[in-house]
Amino acid sequence: MIEMNNVTKVYNNGAMAIDNISLKVHPGEFVFLIGPSGSGKSTMIKILMREEKVTNGDVFVNGRDVSSMFRSEIPYLRRSMGVVFQDFRLLEKKTLYDNVAFAMEIIGAYKREIKKRVPVVLKMVGLGDKKDCYPGQLSGGEQQRAALARAIVNKPQLLIADEPTGNLDPETSSHIMTLLEEINAGGTTILVATHDINMVNKMEKRVIELSCGRIVRDDMRGHYRNEA
Repeated sequence: MIEMNNVTKVYNNGAMAIDNISLKVHPGEFVFLIGPSGSGKSTMIKILMREEKVTNGDVFVNGRDVSSMFRSEIPYLRRSMGVVFQDFRLLEKKTLYDNVAFAMEIIGAYKREIKKRVPVVLKMVGLGDKKDCYPGQLSGGEQQRAALARAIVNKPQLLIADEPTGNLDPETSSHIMTLLEEINAGGTTILVATHDINMVNKMEKRVIELSCGRIVRDDMRGHYRNEA
């Protein structure tokens, strides 16, 4: 699902963002990516999405060689994954239904399929009655669930969530994580970059910790911090 072999990313200003990282995430895993700001989490996500190209090393995502991928191949890579951002990135002038439907439209899905699939996904995330609302009419938690619906509507093999609970209250955060667990139970591989200590400790999933661009810990049933 994800394989990184001796991956290094050095920016043009000489900053080392990723320093010789190797890891594997197998199909169906649920993995937390943790570490302080500047540790390399965001760069790793950008590499997996091919927003950034590695300086050295090999990267494979969903069977595709990301590190040597041609620009024309990148859209096909991204169609095999869903991404949820902390700032939601919803289209303000589109209704919730149209925001989710748009993700299907850009991959060429038939209108019949869109009309069938979108209501199912909105109901799954608890927003079936909000389909005609615009993002500005939704709470932060509702917007995050809308972003999650958009990310999963095309049934991705891999779901990447970058700080999905960063701006949410504890109860809403818990609900988002429950949804992610349910999606994972359906076979989708989940990678969550987070600072949410409580959620990481509560869920006891695999934890990969970064520091200064290196992996410093990889625990199969880990916590945000090692127990004293």
